[in-house]
Order: sequence, then structure tokens, then C-alpha cells
Amino acid sequence: ELPKFASSLREIVEGPAFGGSMIHSGGDDVLAFLPLHTSIECAKAINDRFHTAMATVAETIGDGAAAFLAAKPSFSAGLAIVHHLDALSESVETARRAESLAKNRHGRDALAVVQAIRGRLGEDVDVGGHWTEDSAAGIGFVARLEELIELHVEDKLPGRLAHQLLHLLKKLAPRDSNSKTEVLATLARHTLLRQVTKEDMPAIERVCAPLTSAASIRTFAGELIVAQQIARARRLAKGMFS
Repeated sequence: ELPKFASSLREIVEGPAFGGSMIHSGGDDVLAFLPLHTSIECAKAINDRFHTAMATVAETIGDGAAAFLAAKPSFSAGLAIVHHLDALSESVETARRAESLAKNRHGRDALAVVQAIRGRLGEDVDVGGHWTEDSAAGIGFVARLEELIELHVEDKLPGRLAHQLLHLLKKLAPRDSNSKTEVLATLARHTLLRQVTKEDMPAIERVCAPLTSAASIRTFAGELIVAQQIARARRLAKGMFS
């Protein structure tokens, strides 16, 4: 079934919905170039196709289907956001690093995104998490990232929010104090919520729920940076130039 899965991906990647270019597809190994504004949705579509293929395999196994599905076949993907002038070898290496993060840091069945930062502007930003919602953590990574992207597209999040949170961390990051952690989390939520309208509050509170520690605030700031970059691309794709 994996060869069928691999051969079916070109129509997804290069179809009108995503407008990408397939470079390699064999087994569960895929490499493609994608426009930034369709990248997340395309990755989700490939993940969905993989699980459809695994469900088909389970149907053919018969009595062994339950054990096969219990083993939870997983699909992990790495997305590299790079500049079009970056060296191809460096871009591919960034994508491989993102894939490694998805498998090793985020526990497989995950998506990891690395935004390459050029020159001396700073360090690369990497974020990631599971495709589906983790009930223990609230809204899942991919769903949260999509919401953050749309909030940025609709201009409902301040553009400097990520940098404000990172500045807050730099000033007040706790060392060994739980009380400081609670204060920091409260200040981070206040920094976010004071800049949005009452109508947008429910959506904002849903995505800022993970702000419970210095580490989670730093992760959220990274997600904001990545989401803002993708949102800019989506706005441009829609002809929104302001």
C-alpha cells in the first residue's frame, strides 16, 4: 500500500489546491517544494492520505487489523521556511532538521516547522507538535497554529506580540521560583489579552491556554513568529497588500 500512497502524492502536492512541486516520493519518504501560504494545509492533506492508506492496509489484514492499528502507524513531517535565495543544500538540510525534530523531540506522528533566519538577524525558530489534539494539553499544535495564522490574516493579533513576550521573558524569566513562574504566566496572558477586542477574546484565550511557564511562553512566541510569517504569505496570496 505504501507504493500506492507515494504515487498518489503528486496529485496532492502539485494540484490546484496547493500548487507545489514534487521532488521525490517513495514509500513514506516525501520531499516537495511548496508555496508558504499552502504549506500547512498540504502537509495535513498528506498526513490524512497516509492514514487513509493505513486504514486500507488494516482492512486487508483481517484478524490482524486490531493489532496493526494498535501499533499506531505514524507519519511525521518537517517543514522548512526558507528564503528563495538560500542555497538549496542548506534549505534541504533545514527540512531534514525539521523532520528530525518531529520524530525525536515531538514523539513522532507530528509536524515540526523550522523558520530559517538569515545572516545575523538571529537564531532559527523551531516549533512543533502532534497532528491531532492532545486532550491533556488542550488544543493541539496544528490546530493552534492554524488559528494563530488566521488571527494574523484577519489582523486580530498585534504584529509585535511575539517580541513583547520574548522581551518579558528576558526581563523576568524565573530561575527556581514557582511564584515567579505564576507571575510570569499571568503577565504574559495580560500582555496578550489587553491588546485584543472583547469580540475576539474567546478565540484568543483558546490559543493562549498553554501559557503556564517560561518554557511554554517561549514556545508560544515561536509559534506566533511562524504563524505571522505564514499569514503574510496568505494575505499576499489573497491580494491583501496592506
